[in-house]
Amino acid sequence: MTTELPDFYQSNLKLLKKYHPQIWTLIENEKSTPVGELFLTPNGQPNIKISTPDGIKTLHDPNNPEIEIRDALSVVPEDSTGVVVLIGMGLGYMISALLEQRPKIRHLAVFDLEPGIFKQGLKVLDYSKVLNDTRLILSFDSHPNVMEILEPANKALQLEDTHKLEHLFSYQYRKMEYQTLDKKIFDYISSKSIVGATDLLFGKRFIENRLTLLHSFQHHFLLENLTGCCAGIPAILVAGGPSLDKNIHLLPRIKNKAIIIAVDSVLPALLSHGVSPDFITAIDPQKINYEKISDCAVKTNEISLIAAPYVTPEVHHFFPASKIFWTFSSKKIESWMNKMMGGKRLTSGSGTSAHLNLTAAITMGCSPIIFIGQDLAYSENKDHASGIVLNNPESSKKETYGKDPNTIWLKGIHGGEVPSHRSYLNFKIFFEEVIAKNPEHIYYNATEGGAHITGTEVITFQNVVNNICNTNHNTTTHLKEKFLKLTPCKSENIIINLDKTLTNINTLSKTVNKYDKLILNILRQARKKHRQEFLRCNADLPIDLQKKIHTAENLEKNMDNGKVSYIWELLEEATMKDVKKSQRLLHEIKSPNARQPENFYLNFLKNLERIVSLNRARTKVLLFFKQRLTSILNHQKKEKKILQNIHSEQTRQQNLFELADLYFKSNNYVMAQPVLQQLLKMDPQHKEGLFYMGAIALRQSRFDDSSIYFQKSQAIEPSMANHIEKFRRELGDCYFDMGYAPPHNEKSDSIISRKMLFKGIQYCRNHPKLQQEIHNLAIRDLFKIKSALNSDALDDVELIILLWQNSLKNNPNICQCLTDNQIADFYRHHGWLLITKNDLNSALEDIDTAFKYTPDNPELFAITAEINFIKKEFSRGFSFLNKAVSLDDSYAITWEIWGDRLHSMEQFQDAIIFYEQGVMVSLDKINLLKKIGDSYLKNGQLEAAREVYKMVKDLIKN
Repeated sequence: MTTELPDFYQSNLKLLKKYHPQIWTLIENEKSTPVGELFLTPNGQPNIKISTPDGIKTLHDPNNPEIEIRDALSVVPEDSTGVVVLIGMGLGYMISALLEQRPKIRHLAVFDLEPGIFKQGLKVLDYSKVLNDTRLILSFDSHPNVMEILEPANKALQLEDTHKLEHLFSYQYRKMEYQTLDKKIFDYISSKSIVGATDLLFGKRFIENRLTLLHSFQHHFLLENLTGCCAGIPAILVAGGPSLDKNIHLLPRIKNKAIIIAVDSVLPALLSHGVSPDFITAIDPQKINYEKISDCAVKTNEISLIAAPYVTPEVHHFFPASKIFWTFSSKKIESWMNKMMGGKRLTSGSGTSAHLNLTAAITMGCSPIIFIGQDLAYSENKDHASGIVLNNPESSKKETYGKDPNTIWLKGIHGGEVPSHRSYLNFKIFFEEVIAKNPEHIYYNATEGGAHITGTEVITFQNVVNNICNTNHNTTTHLKEKFLKLTPCKSENIIINLDKTLTNINTLSKTVNKYDKLILNILRQARKKHRQEFLRCNADLPIDLQKKIHTAENLEKNMDNGKVSYIWELLEEATMKDVKKSQRLLHEIKSPNARQPENFYLNFLKNLERIVSLNRARTKVLLFFKQRLTSILNHQKKEKKILQNIHSEQTRQQNLFELADLYFKSNNYVMAQPVLQQLLKMDPQHKEGLFYMGAIALRQSRFDDSSIYFQKSQAIEPSMANHIEKFRRELGDCYFDMGYAPPHNEKSDSIISRKMLFKGIQYCRNHPKLQQEIHNLAIRDLFKIKSALNSDALDDVELIILLWQNSLKNNPNICQCLTDNQIADFYRHHGWLLITKNDLNSALEDIDTAFKYTPDNPELFAITAEINFIKKEFSRGFSFLNKAVSLDDSYAITWEIWGDRLHSMEQFQDAIIFYEQGVMVSLDKINLLKKIGDSYLKNGQLEAAREVYKMVKDLIKN
């Protein structure tokens, strides 16, 4: 075994200069001095001793430095295609192993705070295979710019899994600094992962949602149009955290004394407390998120909407906002749209509507900015405040988040720690970064619970009301005056931009088609089996094939780098899944093993097949984009033409209908609504106009208005019934898709899922799929409730019981999906729930309702008796219990149960009455008579007790 340290310094340095010149410059700097003392371990491997606050330590296991390799490989799966981030490296034993034994990983990013240790490593370890590996990213900055360093891995961080490793021996050297770096890296890769996962899941939907804006851009505004419009006026940012319940009642007192900006989900709760916010914000892309506000359409009270462009279009198509303001991020497609609207400012985006609240308040110049309901935690064991439509109370139960591996504990706003979630942590970080970048504003956090937000001063909302928002700024009038000065985008600008983009799409499509045909031709020719064994590189290919490849490469450059290549950037989110697949294959193709001459031919074919697959996806998304833009352009031109003639008296009615029809068929109901109102003033019997108004009312949850419009339309023209039924059926399908899931799927057990199914049947009462699913759901839920009652766990099903009872009460269409017994059971269970809460009168109302469906149900008589017994109305209770026993003699045990209960409460005289009733119907007379004797005895009635005991004795003898 050698006892001398090896020396690879010069050979490593040459490679470092060639492949990592910035790191080479750092190492060669005279200030970069070696750190620590190198030595050989007993097994002959180099190690290093360093001085730490706790004394001299080694950076690797003192006996076997390579033992850490095993731990690293156990964290990164063999087939991992993701990114590995190593924090702290020591001499770098893990690096070589990870790159060699995990060949599919896309990048290995190494962050170390001490170049002096790396300088030592350059001396004693052979880095020849490591330093020329293009996957390696190195950083030895004491304060690294994580975003900049990880830029080469940006795409992979979004598309693939990331594994974070810590070299724990390095942490002991500069513990606090490494922990700070660790957190910084974790926050960054988490944010990239969330963005990537979201884009993969919703990529095409994001683009489709954004494109719907182009139909009506010229009727809306940009958030930047409100820049500085409310300087010096306080802003209340309302989120839907659990603590909102504690101070929502105070909000009416600050109307007109502050700008109220609320996330869309809290609108129902605010309106129920008489608070109409000035703005609501919305960003969620899924259709279901319109349900947050769908029932509030008749109560808008001049509420304006601020939204991200990828928000589900139902929000801005169906909700009658006073004004709509858009905010755009730096994503290429949003930048393109922003420019089309004449915008000059882009934002960093928003992870939640609450983030958009903050962006809006800062843009408008509000100060101070005050948070309420911004818990960022499961305060009070709840996920949201009361009145939030799409809340998920199951997720916030203590026993649930206690088992969730994503549960974390954050510093509480009032000290201590509060249970939270990793996603909430990312939201918290976003707030803190925005606040830090905008220090000119004052920030208060009046959230009375949840996590602390750095950069805010904690205050009670009562204090805000008394001392901060105590000046009348007449904000309603102030905003109206500002709105009057706004100038919307011109439709001509949109038409010009769409024409230009469509021209570029056509040019790009021709290039893509030409390229695709050429690649397929090359692939067919390359698949021919002659002389494959002699193909070791491109130069070995036939000359004509080489020429085709050269032509294909030029076409590829034109597609990806030419003046029309920006189209791909606009559509990036829609091709994420295909790009992910392509990038994985490309990584394999470029791997050292694949580049060996003997593998050239198979590698060549694999790359061609990869290109063909990617081309198919690109062609498909390009066609989708072209069709959408063509439709939007035609819409814009048609609208412009109609509006030019709208005031012509001779054709005004026809023009109004054409305009309303145009808006309605593009699903923009809020644009169609005022046009239809004008049309119906001119012709109250316009059957299509009445149908459209009925459809709009239905989508805005104005069910009575909808029925009136539909009835009028059908009365004028009976065949309109088919259109009405078709519209209702389509709505039913929509809600079925949002709410339905097979029984084995977790989604079908969520409160949100049930709400969607119930709302669907409210829209379409005879929808067969909804009817069947609601019936099946009732079977499953009643089984759950019965099981919970048997195990004395009523709390576990309380939410389900409440939802069913409330829905049955307010949505009669649900009843036709259930049997009489099922309906009665839900009312009965709700009645029993009320009994446990001592709300006896309401419980009796539920039982009375249940009687209407099952008048001879003995359990209902037994429960009614129970309620009367609790109320001490024994004679009424006796009659109901006797009826229950006459229908089912198993209920006779109730006499004894109640006797025992009263006996234990030392109400002996009442207990005797129940035992005596039991004697009359029970076969076990001896036991009941003995209990009567015991009660007399306990009550001090010795003679009566003696008489009863004598009867027991005689019965036993006989």
